Amino acid sequence: MILWIDDFVDDYDFVDDFMKLLLLSYDKNFLYLTGKIFDGSFLICDVSSAASKKIIPKILIVPRMEYERAVKHMKQLAIIQYENRKHLREILKNHLGKKTFANFNEMSVSEFKFINKISKLVDFSNKLHKIRATKNHDEIKIIKRACKITSWIEKKINENLVGKSEEEVSKEIEKLAKEKNCSLSFPPIVASGKNSSFPHHTPGKRKISSNDVVIIDFGITYKNYCPDITRTLLMKNAPKEAKEIYKVVDSARRKILEKIKSGTRVKDLQKISNKLLGQKMIHSVIHSIGLEVHEPIPKKLKENMIICVEPAIYTKNFGIRIENMVLVKKKGCEVLV
Repeated sequence: MILWIDDFVDDYDFVDDFMKLLLLSYDKNFLYLTGKIFDGSFLICDVSSAASKKIIPKILIVPRMEYERAVKHMKQLAIIQYENRKHLREILKNHLGKKTFANFNEMSVSEFKFINKISKLVDFSNKLHKIRATKNHDEIKIIKRACKITSWIEKKINENLVGKSEEEVSKEIEKLAKEKNCSLSFPPIVASGKNSSFPHHTPGKRKISSNDVVIIDFGITYKNYCPDITRTLLMKNAPKEAKEIYKVVDSARRKILEKIKSGTRVKDLQKISNKLLGQKMIHSVIHSIGLEVHEPIPKKLKENMIICVEPAIYTKNFGIRIENMVLVKKKGCEVLV
């Protein structure tokens, strides 16, 4: 994949017309650029400072155990096999310049020290997040399919909840995801009764009753992308107060969705949340999503960004949270799930 960078490199001093970008195999940006993960591997890209401004993957450096697979799947790249750390140092020395871009957020201290002795590393993490924030046509297609699977799971688990334990519902979510050849992107949150007061409650043995408020928050991984959904379910005899607060949260959700479009400032959406929900809304109302469930949120929305909107109110007896994934459009947004 070749990435066009727009204005993201303007604030860097380039040594030459091109600088190198080095990504490690456990970095999601490695996956973003290659579509695959090769354990213990390193990806070298060219980052252009010229008018074209683009990131071009060039060289994949892999250990012996990954060499054949890399040759098979990465025909567009030069594949170099390394035998040990000393050999790896020689390869990097031959292919990196005086300065090299790197993602400091996804680099261990030991790797940083090792590589920084070979080439002075320059942090490029914020730029990489900005590039990934806007999704291309193929990404949007995958994410929409992932959201359809998520909706199917949601409908299945919402049937006959009363009498089941939180743990049982959580395991059912995992089972349904496997039926669609998906994994879970994070452990499901199933929180009933007072447990729903805690945003990240771990499912336990408590059984769901007809008097309960139940928060269910889960995400799957489909072709490396991670949808995220939260629903609050009011059982038949749920408290009247919960029903009233649900209306408040849902109204806030709708008003935030109405304001989402290309050019909207995220802080303005947060202001709406703060005004309508107050201090009982104890987390950010917006987060980005893609290869990771929570990705850094930009200051301003752009067309084809995908974000999650999750207004909530938490009381001492229960919590209400509703989360939608939306695709930002030039004028307005499309709710995906």
